Amino acid sequence: MSVVSMIFIFFLFLLNNVNSLSIKFRRFHPQLDGISFQGDAYSSNGVLQLTKNQLDAPIGGSVGRASYDEAVHFWDAKTGEVTDFITEFSFVVKALNNSSLFGDGFSFFFAPIDSKIPKNSSGGFLGLFSPEYAFEPSKNEIVAVEFDTYSNAWDPIFPHIGVNLNSIRSLGYVQLESDFKKGSVGHALISYNSDSKFFTVSVTYDNIPNFTSEISYIIDLRKFLPEWVRIGFSGATESLSFEFSTFQPNSNSIIFQGDAFTSNGVLQLTKNQLDSPIDHSVGRASYKERIHLWSSKTGKLADFTTKFSFTVKSVNSSVLLGDGFAFFIAPFESYIPHNSTGGLLGLFSPETALDISKNNIVAVEFDTYSNAWDPVLPHVGVDVNSINSIGYVEVAARHINKGFTAKASISYYSTIKLLEVLVTVPDQKPPYSVTYKLAYVIDLRFLPEWVRIGFSGATGQLVETNNISSWSFRSSL
Repeated sequence: MSVVSMIFIFFLFLLNNVNSLSIKFRRFHPQLDGISFQGDAYSSNGVLQLTKNQLDAPIGGSVGRASYDEAVHFWDAKTGEVTDFITEFSFVVKALNNSSLFGDGFSFFFAPIDSKIPKNSSGGFLGLFSPEYAFEPSKNEIVAVEFDTYSNAWDPIFPHIGVNLNSIRSLGYVQLESDFKKGSVGHALISYNSDSKFFTVSVTYDNIPNFTSEISYIIDLRKFLPEWVRIGFSGATESLSFEFSTFQPNSNSIIFQGDAFTSNGVLQLTKNQLDSPIDHSVGRASYKERIHLWSSKTGKLADFTTKFSFTVKSVNSSVLLGDGFAFFIAPFESYIPHNSTGGLLGLFSPETALDISKNNIVAVEFDTYSNAWDPVLPHVGVDVNSINSIGYVEVAARHINKGFTAKASISYYSTIKLLEVLVTVPDQKPPYSVTYKLAYVIDLRFLPEWVRIGFSGATGQLVETNNISSWSFRSSL
């Protein structure tokens, strides 16, 4: 979770306009005239705070805007003349509690003068777009430069500076320098030349001399914005997030069942000792807190994304593996069923594994052995109340039996009820990685309002080791 602060200077020039305008703020005081606040934004200690910034209170799901309180004449409807402008500001993005997980970022925006924070626009929507219309340019009227600190499903895979035109998906972007995570002071300059229609963003940092991040994009801003606009900043954080870059034996954030344990900084889901039998092993590792999946009061479902890296390894150089592991969502009181080793993956009992009326679980399985109910090849599958996957993608054997570390991303988009799975594995051939994709439309409200999330793994007569080396999770509720 991060807090976004705008500090030091906000400096705006508008040139070649009927009414030229110059604005300058060196510090931001609580009673300062000229700034309008929405949501959680406020001023403190001479800076603008766009989101909540209190260590003794929840700061998740925070969203705020701070904007100039007068309309800015951006272009002339009579003459078609568009203003040139330049704006400069300094900023700090800072994590709380020394967390390495940031989210979500802030933006400088141009919007209609009556623009307000959309509903449910926290997290990756940055207080700019509603989830319903975030990807529909025809439904929006906003231009923004985003400083995005977390990679959502629609984002590049790295923190970035992006130019957004009526959509949360950036049309152009450049990587955000990693030193921003250290609370470095950044200095942004955004300019527009109406003749060339060049929209340019450049960012420098105090602690990185002779370094500039820059992006340029050709835009006719008259096509996207009204004659009179509001200018300002918008920022947001996500409601729930956690991240484990490593797993410590004494961590109290993970609940273990069965044979699961931690060793050498990773989660081991099944037995992993060459000097003792490791067949017919089963284990679970789950987050200790319950997760709010949907609201019984409003019916609103959470949007969520979980990412993890994992390794499946054979034992004694065997080419035969068994049986796999899964990421699961289940009732909070869920435990490992009896006799659920092997192909049941610690998720289902043999008696009810194929009876959807007797189960209450959703899982994404990474299945390395073909049982009677499985496809003929190893696969990634979506399981809904049954061990029989309702959707799957087959995986080449060479991608799972070599002990490679793979990366998985599982996202749920509540507005379209879409569960999306992406799995990227190294490959020995160019481009040296392969991504498997799987999507399934499902309304998750058949699950309890509050759920447990975690991993489950099992071996049968065939064995393997299933290790999770990192894990992050973010949700909008």
